[in-house]
Amino acid sequence: MPTYWLTCLHVAQLIALAPHEFGGVIVHARSGPVRERWMQALEQLARHHGLVTPLRKIPSGISDENLLGGLDIEATIISGKPVFRPGLLSHCDHNLVILPMAERLEADGSTDCCRFRSWQHTS
Repeated sequence: MPTYWLTCLHVAQLIALAPHEFGGVIVHARSGPVRERWMQALEQLARHHGLVTPLRKIPSGISDENLLGGLDIEATIISGKPVFRPGLLSHCDHNLVILPMAERLEADGSTDCCRFRSWQHTS
């Protein structure tokens, strides 16, 4: 097995063992069998270490409201008091999140993801 691939597997194992401590990994690989195999290995390791699987993929064009949650207008009108709708990130607790093409994400979106991660880590 090539040394480079072993290093990639070690990174996957570290992320699966302590995802909050490492905070993430940037994968520079084109879509294809090598990246897919690494993602499968990461998911298997995560499952083995008690993380919730499957990995959650966040679409790059997601709105702030869908990412972070927001006011549910219809439910608020019906109930007469504010009702909040959770965003995608709130469903990712104890889960690994994939943000494809994160480098193309607008600054606000990446800031929101980092702020949410920091908030969850300290809560």
